Amino acid sequence: VRHTVEDNTLTLVQRSAAVELTSVFTGYDDTNAVRAVQTYTNISGEKLCLTAANTLSVRFGTDAAKEQREWYFHKFTNARYNEAMPDVRSLFDMGLYGRYAVLHTENVGNASSYENLPQGIVENRRTGQFLMFQIESYYDWFYEITIGGNGLFNLQLGGPTALRHAWNKVLVPGESYTAVPAAVAAGNSLNDVLANMTRYRRHLLPVCEADEHLPAIFNEYMHYSWDNPFASVTAETAPVVAKSGCEYYIIDCGWQANVIPKGA
Repeated sequence: VRHTVEDNTLTLVQRSAAVELTSVFTGYDDTNAVRAVQTYTNISGEKLCLTAANTLSVRFGTDAAKEQREWYFHKFTNARYNEAMPDVRSLFDMGLYGRYAVLHTENVGNASSYENLPQGIVENRRTGQFLMFQIESYYDWFYEITIGGNGLFNLQLGGPTALRHAWNKVLVPGESYTAVPAAVAAGNSLNDVLANMTRYRRHLLPVCEADEHLPAIFNEYMHYSWDNPFASVTAETAPVVAKSGCEYYIIDCGWQANVIPKGA
């Protein structure tokens, strides 16, 4: 229907007989990351039921049938002592070969990063290209990579759907629904793409006076006390932490394991 460009923001408006879609793509001066937001509006004269409202589709590669072993995917997973750990394998080794193969990850519920993080990185080890994405949702989300009929890899990012989350949204005439935002960033190395995404994330942070003089904090919970923050361990460690320049020593939650080490 129309498009506008204002500063670093491109707005596209598309329309069918029933739905108007407003797509807003925003860039930032110090990073190549782009943020996408999609708003669906019911322009029909009756109620409509949304069963999916995807946010972004990105195509990459040149010939998926020949490149499954060149492209690698960094999948970020969580476990009790393994937060944000990347599982890095080729798309072929992850099962993405053949016309109908799907690499799919989802989250259900309001713990948005319980088992899997709403982010990932695709990497071409022949060309050195990297593409990172994140889905900005604190509840339901999904991402998937498929091989399209166009011979390219298709990356889909979105929030809740009827198929994956038993979700729907009924829109009365004139009502709108905004899907969860998503962002992508590119780079020529792992550090480069992470830097671009990090700079983008800092644009989203709210600014307040308390953030201007943040202290250095040591938190002993994971990978140190392993759920066992006993007094003897703390007494031995705290002086070393203080010498490093940390102003606060955190005993996280007071969580305790059932096994008490000897001498504790």
